Amino acid sequence: MDKKARKEAPLAGSGYATFQLQVLLDPGAKVMALELPTIRSAYVLWINGQPMGGAGRVAASVAAAEPGCEPKVVFFEQGDSTTVDIVLQVSNYDHRLGGIWQELILGDAQLLSDHHNQHLAVEMLLVGSLLLMGFYHLGLCLIRRQERGALYFGVLCLLVGMRSIFVGEGGIYEFFPRFPWETGLRIEYVCFFLAVPIGLMFLRSLYSDEIGPRVTAVAKWLGCLFSIAVLLLPARIFSWTTQTYQIITAIVCLYAVVRLLAAIRRQREGSGFAFAGVIVYLCTVGIDIAFYNQWILTGDVSTIGLFYFIFMTSFIISLKSFKAFAAVESLSRQLVELNTGLEQRIQARTAELKRSNRNLEQMDDDLARLEKSRRHLLSNISHDLGTPMTLIQGYIEALVDEVIVEPDQQRKYLRMTLSRINGLNRLISDLFQLSKLEAR
Repeated sequence: MDKKARKEAPLAGSGYATFQLQVLLDPGAKVMALELPTIRSAYVLWINGQPMGGAGRVAASVAAAEPGCEPKVVFFEQGDSTTVDIVLQVSNYDHRLGGIWQELILGDAQLLSDHHNQHLAVEMLLVGSLLLMGFYHLGLCLIRRQERGALYFGVLCLLVGMRSIFVGEGGIYEFFPRFPWETGLRIEYVCFFLAVPIGLMFLRSLYSDEIGPRVTAVAKWLGCLFSIAVLLLPARIFSWTTQTYQIITAIVCLYAVVRLLAAIRRQREGSGFAFAGVIVYLCTVGIDIAFYNQWILTGDVSTIGLFYFIFMTSFIISLKSFKAFAAVESLSRQLVELNTGLEQRIQARTAELKRSNRNLEQMDDDLARLEKSRRHLLSNISHDLGTPMTLIQGYIEALVDEVIVEPDQQRKYLRMTLSRINGLNRLISDLFQLSKLEAR
């Protein structure tokens, strides 16, 4: 690029350039540091004529260049000089927005080191929290497979946590400086593209009456389509997809806001928490859209907004879990009370059955005695029937054989026969009454 173009036109996102800056310092500055932001997609740094490292390979052609990413703090000794000469060469052929995105920070070595380490520690804490919540809720889903909300929430936490490693301070490059730049960019984009539909699916699992299935399906297919494009296309092409997808994300967030307002009006459980989370995330998405279009220099803040959304919606899951546990405890208490009452009723019933058994045994003994008495009675009746019949037969035979011929004697024996017959009639009547009792 010629000198005139450098003065009159802004630098394009693709190509190469050399930046030089001289900084005047107060006397007495000894050990200094320069904090470098993310510079896409390759750079090399000199301070006071000394090479201080870089990322990737800077070149004037696509074939010779190699992308890289390594935000870091560079330390150098200033000595007695009050002038710092900074030369930075940058090349980019792999991303739609190349060059230096944010300001370089020059200052005391200890202060900048602490500043960088604090930011890195906060981001790693954020990543660790997200990954921990993600695996925890996936574990809950494995225990209770019908809990789809826990599945979506866990996947959302993992996606946001993985993306957080590659943005901001670029923690992955602190621990793995040679991690492939394009692979990291693909992971960053795919996590972003999938987090939006997963988040909407999670909201639908909570508020199925408000979040429509068609909008969720469209968001899901768009997320998959953009993710496939990232996996198949080179970075210099798929890096252009973020502009379109940021608009899609804003539309999805606005839709979620409108539907969550309906959920709040219907007093759905936890809808206020979800609404607050979506509002904050929508604001951070707007800031990121401005940042990635280089309108402002705030840095990537949508990860923080998404973390806030996850934090707020975690209250909903916790609330549901608390109510479920409370219901289980209540049912457990009722079951214990029911078991205690049932045991008491069983004991009372058992005692009653024992009393009934004793009564039945007593009745059985009484029936046995009655049966014995009945048999004895029948035996006596048989004997009492047999004796009069023999006498009557003897009297009649005596009369028939004219053993007794005197009228007075005959009348006497007839009266005796009649008396025996009356006795038999009484016995037969008693026997008839006994048979009627047995028939009952």
